[in-house]
Amino acid sequence: MAERIALKVIKKKATEPFNLTAVPLFRTYIIQFDKNKYFFFIIFHHLIFDGSSDSVFHRDLADYYNDELKKTVRTENMVTQFGDYVRELHNLDSSFLRENKDYWENQLRNPPSTLMFPSETGETFGKSFVGAKETYTLSLKLCKKNGSIAKEKKLMVFVVLLGAYKILLSRLTGQQDIIIGSPIVNRKFTGAEDIIGPLFSTLPLRSKLVWMKYLSQFVRKIDRKSFFPLLYTFLCVSTASHLRCLTEKN
Repeated sequence: MAERIALKVIKKKATEPFNLTAVPLFRTYIIQFDKNKYFFFIIFHHLIFDGSSDSVFHRDLADYYNDELKKTVRTENMVTQFGDYVRELHNLDSSFLRENKDYWENQLRNPPSTLMFPSETGETFGKSFVGAKETYTLSLKLCKKNGSIAKEKKLMVFVVLLGAYKILLSRLTGQQDIIIGSPIVNRKFTGAEDIIGPLFSTLPLRSKLVWMKYLSQFVRKIDRKSFFPLLYTFLCVSTASHLRCLTEKN
């Protein structure tokens, strides 16, 4: 009974908005069940915390809690902090930023209109940033087929699926210029495994579809762009040079 009440409290607290003009952007709570039983929970705003930060935070919390129980003092090792990461981006060579800023401004110039999907009712919807999730499980046969294509063409499975998805969107909407935002964890650099902060990003992947006989022709064209260098330059330019965001997109 007490745990059900605690869960209701957590759900209620989780929906309360943060004041983005005040710090901190997290809230902590302790709920007491009985004399020796407590429920401790923390709510973080995603501006300061991403999914990968969760394991880092819980590891550090457990370490410090155990140190407190044992009355030991932990020797602090120098680790990369989120502030160090941001300062590194802001201190990048200006010629590097200028070159890649030009690339991204050109890549995102005159963005396509919002995709218009066919509707049975003809109903139109206004702009909204309310999220949703649709889950679809591919059959084992289809997964193996995707893997075979990727191996044969020396591509990532992600690239094959991305190409197929873009072609599907083009056929459904009749539009040939399509931008897809791909969530990126961005923890491949040295020291990232110990950082608590919003290192995630969304990489805009733009393709202009022209008629091609085979899917493999299109996905090879996508793959040539090399995602990881693109991600790095996009993060650098958007952080240090305030690259204009496509705020009308979600």
